[in-house]
Amino acid sequence: MANHDLQKHSFEVSSTILFALTMVCNLFNYLYQIIMGNLLTTAQYGTMNALFSLVTLIGVPMEILRLTASKYTAHYMALEESRKISKLLKKLMGISAGIALLVLVVGMPLAPWVADILQIENVGYVRMAILVAAVSCLCPVLMGTLQGLQWFTAYSIQNIFNSAGKLVFGVALVWFGVVLYGNLMGIMLGLLLGILYAAYVLRGFWKVRSSETVTLGRQDILHYLSTAFWAQMLTLALTNGDVLLVKAFAANEEVTGIYSSAMTLGKIPIFASSAIVAVLFPVVAAQQAVGKDTLKVFKKALLYGGSISAMCMAGLILFGKQVVLLLFGQRYADAIALMVPVGCFILPLTFITILMNYLTALGNAHFLTATLGGGFVMIVILVGFFHETAAQMLYIMGGVLAVVTIANLVKVFCFDTRHTET
Repeated sequence: MANHDLQKHSFEVSSTILFALTMVCNLFNYLYQIIMGNLLTTAQYGTMNALFSLVTLIGVPMEILRLTASKYTAHYMALEESRKISKLLKKLMGISAGIALLVLVVGMPLAPWVADILQIENVGYVRMAILVAAVSCLCPVLMGTLQGLQWFTAYSIQNIFNSAGKLVFGVALVWFGVVLYGNLMGIMLGLLLGILYAAYVLRGFWKVRSSETVTLGRQDILHYLSTAFWAQMLTLALTNGDVLLVKAFAANEEVTGIYSSAMTLGKIPIFASSAIVAVLFPVVAAQQAVGKDTLKVFKKALLYGGSISAMCMAGLILFGKQVVLLLFGQRYADAIALMVPVGCFILPLTFITILMNYLTALGNAHFLTATLGGGFVMIVILVGFFHETAAQMLYIMGGVLAVVTIANLVKVFCFDTRHTET
């Protein structure tokens, strides 16, 4: 099967090309947020982002399948065992379909309870979000396979289909008066476009008939689940669960809307550095498979990702007032005061994302998982007591994550002596 992508390119070249394509995807995402911020009321905008976060959190367990697909696809490619990729892809897609069905069966009866916790009056919005989450379960394995193959162009185009579909269909539906339901339907249609595209790009692997056994032994899977799953789940919970936390404790819906606008801009550093992360994982997995040292690539990821994030955040702090008023208007002026606390939260979260991808690629994320778990519990407890303002909650989250980041960097550079097979 022809490799029509970047597999032989250096880390820097792959990251640069993927960065350019990721910016296209991010452009669609930000256009969507800006347009919705102006079309919807502040309260509706906050509810929309809470529903989006709910969709993401429901899909968190699927990330272990994406990581598994990416890690073992890269592993088999490095060892030139490409026929096994076909078997792996089919197995994992079958599991994905089963989980999608489970999401519907379990999620629908729980919708009223979730709506009550999130202070969402219309239970139908939550049910629609659960349906979107079920459809999203079919995406991660396809994305992970493209990532593991280092077909980064196709990987990016799938993301662009997701984002562009959400923008076009979502804006059209809201424009015609289908508010919130239209937002969720737009996401689902964008996901379906991405799924169809990725399935077509990987068509060669669907046709392969292989009698070879995919060597994922039971102990191997359990080991990987005990590290990668929980590390990924906690990282995504911290990345997307902040809106739900604010939604649950905020005095009114307007606060969530203001917070959402600030975080829409604040997450630019994470999205800007996402190309580095997307390249890091399969490169580390492939180097590990052939016994190469991976620390050099990790240092590059920290340098490039950290620098990009710091520059983006500095720009938002310096020009936050102009950006907020230009993109969201006077209604969201209170978001200007949140730029500094948002930066205190986002910068350590960026480094944690890089750490998570590096350590899970090595299968060595036990310490990260333990510290993230402790940090997550500490955040929930502290925010439960101190939630007078959104800024206060952000400083709490940022402070805890900064401690977690420093502890893990010290461990990697001072105590970890092996950076290949674990």
